[in-house]
Amino acid sequence: MADTYILRAETVGDRPRVATLLARTYQTQGVKAIEMASAIRQMTNHKPDLSLVVERAGDVVAAAHFVPIEIGDKEGAVMLAQLALDTLQPDLDVKSVLNKTVEKVAQQGFQALLLQGDPDEFADDGFVEAAKQGIQGPNQEAAALLVKPLQGDKLGLAGAVKIPDFMQ
Repeated sequence: MADTYILRAETVGDRPRVATLLARTYQTQGVKAIEMASAIRQMTNHKPDLSLVVERAGDVVAAAHFVPIEIGDKEGAVMLAQLALDTLQPDLDVKSVLNKTVEKVAQQGFQALLLQGDPDEFADDGFVEAAKQGIQGPNQEAAALLVKPLQGDKLGLAGAVKIPDFMQ
């Protein structure tokens, strides 16, 4: 990410701007995305460093919300619940934003990161299909569930993914 970008934990003061980014990113589902962000922040196991914003020139241009999850009966993984981008910033490097937020999550000691997306789009970033690693997603009809080991090459996690009800 260019030196002009700053990655940091979201603050209460960022929330109106994050809501705007969620509305722009998720468009017709914007209200639902804003409600989900609120539910994430109210989770008992929520950590402030799992709600991140990216600033450029003093303006919040992206936000990412990660949620701690269980795989099987083990903790130690997170799921990218939301990635909101300033759609009015055509030069915003989405991959760089995602990779920087993933690095920040890895620094917190989580073993794995899950997200839903196209396997081909995220393969170069170290994501693989979760099902091929013995991880079953909560919703088989959703986009492909992908996983990335964050602490070395071995996951050490397998089984069904348990996510909060509001993400179902």
